[in-house]
This record gives sequence, C-alpha cells and structure tokens, in this order.
Amino acid sequence: MKLAILMCLLVLASPVSGWVQDPDPQKPAEEEQAPEGQAPETATPEEKPPEERAPKKEEEAESRRVYWDDGLWIENLFGDGRLKIGGQVQNDTAGFVSDGTQPVEIENGVEWRRARVYALGTIGERWAYKFQWDLADRPYLKDAWLQLKIQIFDGKVWLRGGRFSTTFGLENDGRSGDLLFMEQGLTAAFVPPQETGVLLHSESTNRRWDISFSSSADELECLLCSVVGIAGRYSTHFDFEGKEKLLHVGVNYSRRWASDESVVYSQRPESHIAPFFVDTGSILAKWVDTGLFEAAFIEGPFSVQTEVVVAGVKPNEGPRPVFSGYYVSGAYTLTGESRPYRRRLGLIGGISPARSWREGGRGAFEIALRYSRIDLNSQDVAGGALRDSSFALNWYPTAHIKLSFNTIRAARQDWDPVWVFQARLQVMY
Repeated sequence: MKLAILMCLLVLASPVSGWVQDPDPQKPAEEEQAPEGQAPETATPEEKPPEERAPKKEEEAESRRVYWDDGLWIENLFGDGRLKIGGQVQNDTAGFVSDGTQPVEIENGVEWRRARVYALGTIGERWAYKFQWDLADRPYLKDAWLQLKIQIFDGKVWLRGGRFSTTFGLENDGRSGDLLFMEQGLTAAFVPPQETGVLLHSESTNRRWDISFSSSADELECLLCSVVGIAGRYSTHFDFEGKEKLLHVGVNYSRRWASDESVVYSQRPESHIAPFFVDTGSILAKWVDTGLFEAAFIEGPFSVQTEVVVAGVKPNEGPRPVFSGYYVSGAYTLTGESRPYRRRLGLIGGISPARSWREGGRGAFEIALRYSRIDLNSQDVAGGALRDSSFALNWYPTAHIKLSFNTIRAARQDWDPVWVFQARLQVMY
C-alpha cells in the first residue's frame, strides 16, 4: 500500500512542454533560476500597463503552470514561487554466507530500504522550504524546514530552521541515492543523527561552512527545547586544469550532550538487512566530542575519497574511552562519465549517463572498491572492532534509475568472516 501511494505521487502527471533544471533535493531551492515563463501581457489603450495594476486572482490562476519534468512541477505558486514534488524508492535484497557461526542470528532478507516523497519549493527569491516523508517500514516525517537567504556584505548566508540532516562529512547529506555503495561506510556510526534545530550555511568563492544547533527531539514542537548538540563543518576545494579535476578537503566537529545521561555506539556491516556486529552498550556519560577529516579527489571518470573519525566520550566517572573509524574508497566510471562535484555544498553527486536508454544508449557503468573499519574497544568498553572490504557495480540506465550490486566481506576481530551479497533497485526523481 505504501509503495502504491508513492508511485501514484510520482506519476501524477505526464510530460508537458517546457524544461526546467531539476534542483538538487538537498540544494536550497531558492538558488534555482525561475524558468522562462509566460510571454508578457500587452496593455490595451483602455487599461494600465500590467506592472501598474495588481493582478487579479483569475490572472494568477491562468499563469500557474503544472507539468512533469523529472518530477511534478507547479510554477507561479504563491506569486512567483515554485514547487517540485518528487520521491525515491529503494528495494534491497541481501544474502549472507559464512563458514563459521556467529553469536548473532543472520538471515537473508528483502526490504524496502527507503520509500520517500518530498515537496521542495520557494517563495520569492529569499525563502525556501522542504517537507519529506519516508513511508518505508515506519512512516515518519524525515525533513521539515524553512530557510531564509540573507545577504551579508559580499557573501550569502542561509538560515534554516526545522528538522533536517546536518552535513557532516561527505556521505551524510541525505542524498542516499548518490552514494557509491548501498550504505555509508562504517564511520556513519559516529555521525550526528537527523534532529530538530537551526542551521547556518555560508559560502564564498570555493569555501563554505555550516554550523548547526540541535535538539534530540523527534517532534517540531521541541524547536525551543534546550540545545543538546552543536556541529560545524568547513570545506574547500582546489581546481586543477578545469572543473573535471579537483581536490576537496574538509574538517568537521560536533559536541553532543547526553540528554538521557547515556551514549551508545553500534554498527552493522554495510548492509541494512544485517544485524549489528559491534555495540558498546549503554555508557553513562556527560557528552561526546567527535572530529572528522574528509578528502576527495576527482579526475574525469576516476575518483577517490576518505573520511577519518575520532569520538571521545566524557564518562560520569572513570577513564575516557576514545573510539575511531575510517574508510577509503575509489571509483571508476567505465563509460567515461565524471562524478559531479556539488560546489555550493562541497559534496559529490551521482552519475548521470551521457547516453541513457531513452536515447538508445547503454547508460552508465561504475565500479568501486572500499575498505572501512570501526573500533569500539577502548578503556573498559569492549564493543568490538569490524572491518569491511567491499566491491560495488552500479548501472545507471537513466539519470533516475540505478541498479546496484555490492559484495562485502565483514570481519569482526573475534568472529569468522561473513560474506554479504546484496542488490538494490532504485528510482529517484
């Protein structure tokens, strides 16, 4: 039923004439340029020019455009506002093979990893908003924010309030469909969760920074609750011989106060269907400091990226445990496309095939390797250490359809290795 509702929303309208650039769901919508719209009205001798009289409701309704172009679009909403309705579905299948036995039950499975629908829009040139629901498993409101663009001196600052994903590192930006692998690296266990709060984002030339203040509450009415988390990110990039060759570096820091006086870190292999392999259990603590370094290099169809994370827990008493993790991944697009660099946000996007199936082409093929590690053993805490060696093959028949195949060798230090074979069908608009 959930899937049927989502698919109905995605195919509400058939293609209509006109073309508009598809905005990045995570990119502030107000940055998108309004499409070339209606031809200007001509004034008759008996009436005032259009710019000198207030438009009537009937005229506003006539100027409104509703059409399909990589999503359902509504233009001239709330005056000169725009609205896009899109979504994403991911269906996963995973099988597990091991020569030994593990203390946790591991079963093959199939799941709807994500089934999302979102509304992303603008009001005038300064305001933007987004609402996103995830209907997979337990339906919930994932994103709900309002954003204001402010001009300060020669730079721009975006002020966002509501519920959102804090950009922390290269993979935690909410764009799960752009990931090289089906899941983030093992370092995702340390990333601040999606919360309710306020985010400031600024950029100038090739540098940008983010600062967020958040609450651990799941509901919007807790916007005024006491702040229990702060996170910051600074990143920059350097171009070499044009836009298809660049180096990206960034640093991240967060402090989260333990509102329930306890902290827990746990992680699966890079498969959401798998059980947790490492777990610290509940640690009585006051706060957690997390630092992350990120780097990426892109040259044509080749790219490599890495993240290194260290998390220090301030316990109520006793020695301070320090946990760590990192991953290194490399990718190559066999059909020659380059992974796009989202310069405004300092993030890496997904592949769009040069020739899709619609054009009689074969789409785009991408292969990737990743080594990922997490260590949850420190001081009196024995949460375990896990290493993943992964291979990915991604096929993009079109810009909106992706088929992924991942093979993972998950090795916990005191268990026999487990092989994971998984596949995903993804449709995203």
